[in-house]
Amino acid sequence: MDKIVIYQCSTCGQTGKPGEYHPECRDTCKHTIVNKRPKRIMNNISNERINIYKRFNGICYYCNEKFDIHHVTTDHFIPLSKGGSNRTSNKVLACVWCNRDKKNLSVLEFYKLKGWTVPDKIKAKLQNIKLLLKKPEIKHKKVKQRNEFGETEGMIKERERKANMKRRLALLNTGLNY
Repeated sequence: MDKIVIYQCSTCGQTGKPGEYHPECRDTCKHTIVNKRPKRIMNNISNERINIYKRFNGICYYCNEKFDIHHVTTDHFIPLSKGGSNRTSNKVLACVWCNRDKKNLSVLEFYKLKGWTVPDKIKAKLQNIKLLLKKPEIKHKKVKQRNEFGETEGMIKERERKANMKRRLALLNTGLNY
């Protein structure tokens, strides 16, 4: 966040414009610039976070403990750095401590780091993701055969078509019927 410039009186501590008269000081105040960052409002919780909180009933996805909405964050199940999306379906509810420890690790790496066993619900979710990411089999096209000049059948037909067109144009120019 950017800093906000505030003029504060060095005598009485009030804020205001430079050269403004304050009755407490009984003099024209000499204001100095005080740079202050605006306070972060903790009650400003996004609707997305509230919806994810409701979806998981306030329970951290990783440690399975219930927390107040002010002590949880949303975490990317598959980290963005590892190809995850920013969609709500990729976000889970995580307590501040689990989210801090997980960083950009995958779920399996995080559980291994903590020394925890991977729950069945996470194994099932990972299996579903693997099935979704599995690419369908590509049917290979028939390899085109080439002649000694490196031409395929389609190239030969195109060359013959152009030769026929040139022959017809030549015949039309001479006035003969083809």
